[in-house]
Amino acid sequence: RHRLMDIRVVIRQGTVYALAGVILALPAVTIVISVHIWIPEAGWRVVLDALVVGTVALLAAPLRNGLDRVLNTYLYRERYNYYEIIRSETRKQARLQPPEALGDDLCAAVDRVIRPEIVALWLETPETPGYRRVVQRGVSVTMPDVIPATSVLVSWLALHPQLLLRDDPAQADPGWRLAVAELAYLNAELAVPISAGQGLGGILLIGPKRSGDPYFDEDLTLLSALAAEAAVALSNGHLHQEVVHAR
Repeated sequence: RHRLMDIRVVIRQGTVYALAGVILALPAVTIVISVHIWIPEAGWRVVLDALVVGTVALLAAPLRNGLDRVLNTYLYRERYNYYEIIRSETRKQARLQPPEALGDDLCAAVDRVIRPEIVALWLETPETPGYRRVVQRGVSVTMPDVIPATSVLVSWLALHPQLLLRDDPAQADPGWRLAVAELAYLNAELAVPISAGQGLGGILLIGPKRSGDPYFDEDLTLLSALAAEAAVALSNGHLHQEVVHAR
């Protein structure tokens, strides 16, 4: 209901249904017209028309599903297997890697599955106060190199370690409005906190989907799970670096 006025959703989904209707109806209409031209007997024409209509009705569902898969590939609306992605990313994040490599794996997974216009990751740096951008995928906008620790967005995510979504009509808190205003200024649709230890270790900002679709519950659940895996991998990476440095 919240996205009924989004013209991109109307155009893209309307295109899928219109093409599906045309492709399904065209052979049926062609066969019926041919039958009426070549078979003069009315009785036989009725029987053949019924056979054509019945055949099209039986083939409608698989043809439409196949057409949806083909068209959705070009409209960036592919479906994904939640458990397979979690297993794959868990194996990748289990390896000891530098924070930049972990961030690149995380952003690559989000880009491959969610297909946003842009995705970027900022990690906390001990050298300077704030969060430094380590990865960005998508070149539609330029994201800032550093998000300061005094940022309203950082303060909100530190106090509320959960996903922050711009299109959340259930929220009315003034602090949430300020955080969302900064999220909009950064050209992002969604902020995912990466909690490391007792604080906020990183911020994953994700732009709108290229398909124009909203972020559904399954998308938010997947992103939360990926962020949790990344937080564990990031903590392990920091511990490994500390041990190496101590040695």
